[in-house]
Amino acid sequence: MRAAAPPFARGQRRWPHPATREWLGERLTALLLLPLTVWLALNLAALPACDAATLGIWMTRPMHYGPLLAFLALTLLHAHLGLRCILDDYVHGPLVKRLGLGAIRLLLLAVLLVSAAALYVRAGTG
Repeated sequence: MRAAAPPFARGQRRWPHPATREWLGERLTALLLLPLTVWLALNLAALPACDAATLGIWMTRPMHYGPLLAFLALTLLHAHLGLRCILDDYVHGPLVKRLGLGAIRLLLLAVLLVSAAALYVRAGTG
């Protein structure tokens, strides 16, 4: 009798369990957010004032624009993965689950688009 091959043996490209990808995604986004959060906190702490004008000037610098967008996108992706996990665990009706997931996706996409557009407009006028 042959022993069962490991899940990635024989050319299989499936995850061993469907939740593994979500678990890894949550951990990876959290790991990527750690240095960006430290970077953001240190930069904001170094500002002379935390008023809108100072923040606007700080955001328009090219060295800050990219990391801010990365921070925003990763934060929203991490939120999406976490909220999806909550829906999977605690909402039992398939229709309510699908509607909730759709609402979460639309809301987070809207936040991402509006925030990115605001940063882009601010960078163009700053």
